[in-house]
Amino acid sequence: MNQFNEQSNQASASDLVTNELKEQGIITPQIVPIKYGDFKKLNLKSAEFLLYPIIEEQGLAMIYAMRGVGKTHVSLNIAYAVATGGSFLKWKARRPAKVLFIDGEMPAYALHERLKVIDQGRGFADDNLNIITPDLLKDKIPPDLATSTGWKAVEAAVNDVDLIIVDNISTLCRNGRDNEADSWIPVQHWALKWRAQGKAILFIHHSNKNGDQRGTSKKEDVLSTVIKLEHEEGYSAEDGAAFRVSHTKSRLFHGEDAKPFKAALTSNGWVYEDCEAGIKEEVWALHNDGMKQVDIARELGLEKYQVTRIIQKHKKCDGILRTV
Repeated sequence: MNQFNEQSNQASASDLVTNELKEQGIITPQIVPIKYGDFKKLNLKSAEFLLYPIIEEQGLAMIYAMRGVGKTHVSLNIAYAVATGGSFLKWKARRPAKVLFIDGEMPAYALHERLKVIDQGRGFADDNLNIITPDLLKDKIPPDLATSTGWKAVEAAVNDVDLIIVDNISTLCRNGRDNEADSWIPVQHWALKWRAQGKAILFIHHSNKNGDQRGTSKKEDVLSTVIKLEHEEGYSAEDGAAFRVSHTKSRLFHGEDAKPFKAALTSNGWVYEDCEAGIKEEVWALHNDGMKQVDIARELGLEKYQVTRIIQKHKKCDGILRTV
């Protein structure tokens, strides 16, 4: 009996998209390919970014981490940066855009306090940042975005924004199991539907015990950007929100933009630094002590060109650590 129920649940997950299309009376049109001779003549616009370089217009992205690393800190600051046309860490918004932050687990008072700290009384995001949080809903239950009922519940709110932040998958996409690829089909359909209508979506997710994103890798198939947050070795709870940021998928950016970096919330606000900063400071210190570049390279196990590049870059800037 349990086996039958499990098979039924899997089937219902995959059939949900078909049933929803039937309810809307949508008839699938005949698909006609375009000849390359015509395709190459098209004047297609390159991607513009809501938050450069990680979230493009109509982009789908994910940030994942273990519990307690700082996912919600990051997602709220991203929401504020996009809503105000500002920046957060290494990422910069090109213009103010409307954001919908859908929260699935935080108490409203905690969300309220965190946003007050970010806003600092400036009121820059008052009109552009919209929030759905369970405590302020009539039934106190967050919508399930793996069901057509959940889709309809947020449809009006989603329709008016440029970026949707889903924090997080476990609490807001509850129909099915994380490790079943089929259970992700309805959520993927929902995301692709809104992308086709000009919306970008950022999913916040948990890591598994191995440090990878929890559940099926199918979640990443249609995503342009996937970012992993993790504590550095030797991290202590006393360090608060401090983590390494790495890009496990970066379809639209590479090079310097894709390099990992470290970030931390301090009494002076958020700071970040290149993951190679420790080595760079050692190189600079030895250089100031008068050691030759070839000897520095030998001492630190680097190539001479790496030492030369570090010294040249250090001369051009006032330091590695920057306050946001």
